[in-house]
Amino acid sequence: MKFRVTRTSGGESGEPPIGGCSKSVGHIGFMRDGMLIVKEQEGWFSEISSLEDLMAICLASGSDVILSAPYNGCEPTLEIYDGYRE
Repeated sequence: MKFRVTRTSGGESGEPPIGGCSKSVGHIGFMRDGMLIVKEQEGWFSEISSLEDLMAICLASGSDVILSAPYNGCEPTLEIYDGYRE
């Protein structure tokens, strides 16, 4: 399964958030004025084919990892929670 991978601390520095990611275009979804907006956006993606692969990413990241469920037609997101946001 294809996952978008981000870091809380940013990540648009040109460096992948974790090893094994590649730049690709995917879909992101967000709510605006009560409507779901889906658009294409370039980002870092990783193919994860098993729970063991997911756990390896969690351990290798050295941080908590947040899994966000996908909106309609969007890829799920793994956020490496290496900083504060709220």
